Amino acid sequence: MNQTERNIRWISSESPGLDWQSTVPNLILKLNLFLLPVHFLLSLFHFKILWCLRSQVIYIFHLSICLTNLIYILTSWYPAFLHFLRPVEEYCYRSYTYFEITVQLIFGTIRDSTIIYSNWIICYMAVYSGLGVFLETFQSSKVAFWNCVVVMVLSVFGAINLWTKHKIREVTLDFGCEISFIALPEIRYAVVTPADYDRMYLMVLNLIRGVIRGPCYLYPAVLGFLLIMLIVVMLKPGDRSQKTSSIVLSLCQTFTMLACKLPDILIPFLHNLVNEKSLRETTAQIAAWSTVAIIINQYLQIIICIVVSAKYRESGKMVFRRSERVVGVGGLQ
Repeated sequence: MNQTERNIRWISSESPGLDWQSTVPNLILKLNLFLLPVHFLLSLFHFKILWCLRSQVIYIFHLSICLTNLIYILTSWYPAFLHFLRPVEEYCYRSYTYFEITVQLIFGTIRDSTIIYSNWIICYMAVYSGLGVFLETFQSSKVAFWNCVVVMVLSVFGAINLWTKHKIREVTLDFGCEISFIALPEIRYAVVTPADYDRMYLMVLNLIRGVIRGPCYLYPAVLGFLLIMLIVVMLKPGDRSQKTSSIVLSLCQTFTMLACKLPDILIPFLHNLVNEKSLRETTAQIAAWSTVAIIINQYLQIIICIVVSAKYRESGKMVFRRSERVVGVGGLQ
């Protein structure tokens, strides 16, 4: 049966194409290796603080986002670490050992699920923050929790539907760093899709890419909606501090997400409209940097909570003092 080989590092974003070295750029690899462990520790502390605030709707959403961020970090760092361990002569290979290819497929499914979820849950959080000004249903943490569960299930289903279309096969040839075929000294493995399924695969791939990018096109409308709701809350009499804080948090989160996702919005249009080889290669390299943009956005989520929310800062101090006491008791023992 005829089969089409896939470079699975690029399934979630635009493929750089055969005229560009389609492997993990060295700088991105090192950024993943060093930034992700630091971010994992910060996210654990962030999760502890959010757990103390879980009775409020806005922080239910932040908890779920933080949890998916932790999962994303783990599933991004380990494949990068495996790639880092490769010998120099294997750095540009698109094939893998059987263990590496299995890790890529499983972790790729999980990672895509977290990306789909994070993109969409920002929109849900904005709707809840805005409509919570008027409707009690949108002030319920239980309703928010079950909405998060439903969005996660749908995200996982979408990612699994794409990644299960792949098959693993043995390969004896691979690309060198000069985009020339070389004979492999031992059998390695690649991901393929049967040619009979090519049309279906491309349809599902484009659908998943649309699902990942879909919220990016909604963010400007969401920002407008939140600004209107913020004005309404400011004009209403009575205590408005909690509602204002929720809306401002959602507003800042949506804005930073839009800023980090802007390359993902523009690249497909540039790739289709522009024929110049140099510019197409540039857009491909920008796509490769999307993983770094995701990490930056996750750092910004923590910073926004610290700057905007007084309750978050108070809970952070409480968690920090509690950790100091635990360390102090451990030291005395």
